[in-house]
Amino acid sequence: MRPGRILSSADTVLGSYLLASVRPAGFAPQNSLLTDPVQQFIPWRHLVTGEVRAGRLPFWNPYAYAGSPLLGNSQAAVFDPLAAPYLLTERPDTATVWVALLRLVVAGLGAFLLARALECSPAACALAGLAYGCGGFMIVWLLYPHSSSAAWAPWALWAAERLARRPAPGAILALGLAVGASVLGGHVEAAFVLAIVVAVYTLWRHVQFHHLEGGPLTRTVLALSAAGALTMTLTAVHTLPFLEALKEGTTVGVRGAFWSSPVLAPLLNPVGYLHQGVRVVLLAFPYVFGRPLRGEVALGEAFTNFCEHSFAYASLLAACLAAAATTRARRGTATRVVLVIGVVTWLYCCWFPPIFVVVRFLPIMRLVAPERAGFIPLLALAVLAGFGLDALVRSGDPRSKRVARSLAAVTAAGAVTAFALGIVMVGGGTAALKGVLHKLADPQLAARYAVSFLFPWAAIALVSSVVLFLLAGGRRRSLAVLALAVVAGDLWYFGARFNPAIPTSEAYPTTAAVRAVEDAAARGRTVSLDYGMVANVATYYAVRDIAGYDAINRARLEALARVAGANDRSARGEAVLAFEHFGSWFFDVMAVQTVVANRTLDGDGLVLRSEIEGTRIYTNTRARPFVFAPFAVRPAPNQNSAAEILHKGGYDRVNTAVVETRDATLPAAPSSRVRWERPSPERIRIDINARTAATLVVAESYDPGWTARVDGTPAAVLPCDLAVMAIVVPAGHHTVQFVFRPRTWWVAVALTMSGVVGCFALCFAWRRLAWISTHRNSPKPEARVPQRHGYRV
Repeated sequence: MRPGRILSSADTVLGSYLLASVRPAGFAPQNSLLTDPVQQFIPWRHLVTGEVRAGRLPFWNPYAYAGSPLLGNSQAAVFDPLAAPYLLTERPDTATVWVALLRLVVAGLGAFLLARALECSPAACALAGLAYGCGGFMIVWLLYPHSSSAAWAPWALWAAERLARRPAPGAILALGLAVGASVLGGHVEAAFVLAIVVAVYTLWRHVQFHHLEGGPLTRTVLALSAAGALTMTLTAVHTLPFLEALKEGTTVGVRGAFWSSPVLAPLLNPVGYLHQGVRVVLLAFPYVFGRPLRGEVALGEAFTNFCEHSFAYASLLAACLAAAATTRARRGTATRVVLVIGVVTWLYCCWFPPIFVVVRFLPIMRLVAPERAGFIPLLALAVLAGFGLDALVRSGDPRSKRVARSLAAVTAAGAVTAFALGIVMVGGGTAALKGVLHKLADPQLAARYAVSFLFPWAAIALVSSVVLFLLAGGRRRSLAVLALAVVAGDLWYFGARFNPAIPTSEAYPTTAAVRAVEDAAARGRTVSLDYGMVANVATYYAVRDIAGYDAINRARLEALARVAGANDRSARGEAVLAFEHFGSWFFDVMAVQTVVANRTLDGDGLVLRSEIEGTRIYTNTRARPFVFAPFAVRPAPNQNSAAEILHKGGYDRVNTAVVETRDATLPAAPSSRVRWERPSPERIRIDINARTAATLVVAESYDPGWTARVDGTPAAVLPCDLAVMAIVVPAGHHTVQFVFRPRTWWVAVALTMSGVVGCFALCFAWRRLAWISTHRNSPKPEARVPQRHGYRV
C-alpha cells in the first residue's frame, strides 16, 4: 500500500530484451519463482477489466495462441467475487493488494468460524484463522487464482458442519454458495477436490451425530445433493465454457498419458516414498532447500518451489499443537474426522504411491494436479492446532500435556542443533556438507544459508519450545495470547518478501522497443523470438501474438506447429508455446507479418524494418494476409487427413488452403477484394466483393465456438490448415460477421439463472421455517382483558 509501490512480481519480465533499456544495473527479480501471475493472470485480468468496463463479457483473447478462449480458460476468473477491486481501476495490477487482502481476510475469517462451529474457544479460533489465512498455501499462492478458490474452503466446511447437524435450507444455501464461490475463484481443480472433501466430511459428521438411521441419512444425502445442484447451476457460466476450452486443448490427453504408466511401477519405486519424509521435515522447517528470493539461497528448483512443497506450513508451534490434539482424536469426535481428512489429502498432495495407484482409476481425479489440493491439509492442520490449544489451556488434558512436553524437548533440541550447525557454516567448516548438499560447500553460500534460515528458525524453535512447556504446565488463558503471538511471528518470517512490493515503474514498463512492436502489431500478427515478449505479456500490451502460455493450450495450433517443425518445445502439452527460430512455413500460414528478435535473422522474405535498443523488427513478406481468398482449396475429410496433406507438401502452402470438409468442390476466387475490421476481441467483420463464389480464410485460431453469418444468414465455419478457419461465400458483395461464443453459453446462462432462483427459494424457505419455529416454540400470550376506568371487568 506504500506510495509508488505495487504488490507484484512483474519485475521478472525485465529480463526480456524488449525491456533492457529500463533494467537497472545488476538487476535481479525479487522472487524469480512467481512468473505465472505476470505472464498469465495480470495480463488476462487487464483484458477482462477493459472488456467489462466496455460493457462486454470477455469471451475471447486475440493476443495469444493466434486467439484463444478467455472466459473458458478458467484461471482468468472472470466471475471471481474476490476480484471485484480489479474493476475499480484501469490498471488492475495496482488493485492486486486489495484482492490479496480480501483473500486473506475471507480465508482467515472462514477458518475462525469453522473452529467456532466445532466449539473451540475464541483463542483457538483465532489461532485456526491465523494459521490458515496466513499459512503456506495462502501465502505462496496469494497472487494466483488458487488462493481465491481456497479462501472459501473453511466456509464450505462450516456450512457442511451445519448441514450434518440439521439439513435445513439455510445450510444448503450456505454450502452451495461457498463451493460455488470456490469454483468461480478460477481454479476448478481445487474446487473439485473441495467438493469431494465436503461430501466426505458431511456424511461422516452426520453418522457421528445421527448414526446410520435411514430417515435422517436420506434427508442429509438429499440436502447434500441439492447443495451440489445449486453449485453446478450457479457456476454454469464458468464451468461450461471451461469444459469446452478443455476439450479443444491438450491438458486432458497429456495428463491421461501421464497416468497410463504400469500399475505396479509406483508401488515398487522406493523414491516415491521419500517425498513423504522430506515433506514431514518441511512441516517443521520449510527452509531446508532455501527460498527463491533475491539475496537468499535456493538449492534447486525441484525443491525450492514453495508453491509445490510448503503448502501445509502453518508455523512450527501450530504443527506441535496439532500433534498434541491427535491424542483427543477419539471415535465420534470432530478431531478424528479433521485428522483423517488432513492426513489422507496430505499424502495425496505428496504423491504417496498407494494413493497414486488408486487415483489412476478415478477419471476426473486424473486431471487434478495433486499439489493444488494443498489447502485442505493446511486447513486441517490449522483446525487441529486450535483443538490442541484448547486441550492444553481449556481442558488440561494430561495426554496432550505429555505430548506437548515431548515435542517441546524435541523442538528445543532442534533449535540448539540448528544454531550449532549455523555457527559451523558461518565459520567456514562446510567440507562435511559436500556429500549432502554440494552447493553449500561454498563458504559464502553456506554463511548466507545460516543467516537467512538456520539462525531465525533456531530462534523461532526455541521460543516455540518455551511456549509449549508453559502450555503443558498450566491452564492460564494468557498463554494462549502468547501462542498466537509466536505463530504470527513465525508466519510473518515465512511469508516476508515472498510476494514482493516493487516500484510501479518496474511493472510492465513501456520502452521504445515495446512501442515499435505495438505499432507493428497493429498491422498484423507478431511473433517474438527467444522470449522477447514472454507468453501472455503480449496480451497486456495488446500485441496479437502467435505464442501463448496456458495450461489448457490449443491442440490444433500445437499440431500445426509440430507438422511444420516450428515448435521448439521438446515435450508435448507444455504450458508454454514459444519459438526460438524462424524459417518454417507455419508462420506464413498463420499470417505472422512481424518478427521480433534480438539477433540478425536470415531468411527468404524477411525484411528488416527497424532496429531499436538492440531489438530488430522484421517484416515477413511471405505471410498470408489475415483474411484472404486462396488461389486453390484442397479438401480433407478429417483432421488427420489434413495433417497428412500439410506434412507431405508438394504444393504452395501459403496460397493454397486445406479445408476439413466432405465437399470436394470448394470454390477459389483469388481476385476477391477483402477488407476487415475487429470491433471487439470476439467479433470480426469482413467486407468481400467476389466475382465468383469463394472460400474465405481467416487466420484466427479455430474453435467450434465461432459462428459466422453472411449478410445475416448463418454459414458453416470450417477448420482450415488445422489451426485456422474458413467459410464459403457466394459471388457478389457481402458482409461477413464472425462471432465467438461458447456453444453452451445460453444453456449456461439459463442454468445460472435457475440457480439464482433456487437461492431465492432457499432463502424464502429458510426464513419461513425460522418464522414457524419461532412462533411454534414461543409461549402463548395471555388473553387481553378489557379494562374500564382502571378496574378489571
